[in-house]
Amino acid sequence: MKELQKKSSRHYRTQPEGGHSGINGTYQRIKPLFYWSTMKSDVQNLVKECEVCQRSKHENNPYSGLLHPLPIPEQAWSSISMDFIEGLPNSEGKDFILVGWTGLKATLFQALYGYPPHQLSIGPYLQNHHTEVEKLMQERIKVLQLLKDNLHQAQHRMKMYADKKRSEREFEVGDEVFLKLQPYGQTSIALRKQLKLSAKYFGPYRVIHRVGKKKVGSKYFPLVNLPEFEDEVFKVYPAAILTRRLISRNNVGVPQVLIQWSHSSPDQAT
Repeated sequence: MKELQKKSSRHYRTQPEGGHSGINGTYQRIKPLFYWSTMKSDVQNLVKECEVCQRSKHENNPYSGLLHPLPIPEQAWSSISMDFIEGLPNSEGKDFILVGWTGLKATLFQALYGYPPHQLSIGPYLQNHHTEVEKLMQERIKVLQLLKDNLHQAQHRMKMYADKKRSEREFEVGDEVFLKLQPYGQTSIALRKQLKLSAKYFGPYRVIHRVGKKKVGSKYFPLVNLPEFEDEVFKVYPAAILTRRLISRNNVGVPQVLIQWSHSSPDQAT
């Protein structure tokens, strides 16, 4: 009987006239035709477990992961963050930029002049009787402390507002998860003529290891620990083509290759 209930619910939901409706739509469609005591909860579980809906519909739950602010640097340019911004309009063959910033804004002396700045020690000046220098150094200390206090307040305020719309989630090894990829950047996963119709999530992929509390690695999207190089650029390049295949897209043959990348094993080929 339980299997018959599942089959009838799935039939009226997955057929073209059902259109993978939500919980209320599916329940209202089945309600005039059938009845059993746990029908509403069974419909809820059916909708939640539908793989097509999980990959194609937006998530109604709060954004996963609480906000974790970066630590406040001790002084200007003691900590520098860099990031690539991709998906920009193409300009002279380039569609991304490299952005660098620091928590405390100041001029990057060495980048401008080619040599490191002189280190000004505050101690000797404070021990001598240079009134103006001592006043200048004390003002510098006050301004730096004021910047740190304001940054702490701004981080606390931003975290308070952001966490109202977020939820804490943790994944264990062996869990299956869906991955959300950037729109219009999914051609390596799904070849579509109309990218706006592609799935919002891909998978499911099994978690094979954890890196801290917030990062996990899967078989097809591994986290790579970059080796430390002194004054060198770490590059990832194709090391070998493991296999080839020809798939059909809109009646046109599209070649695909499985590539093993440098600094990775064949199991991590894409």
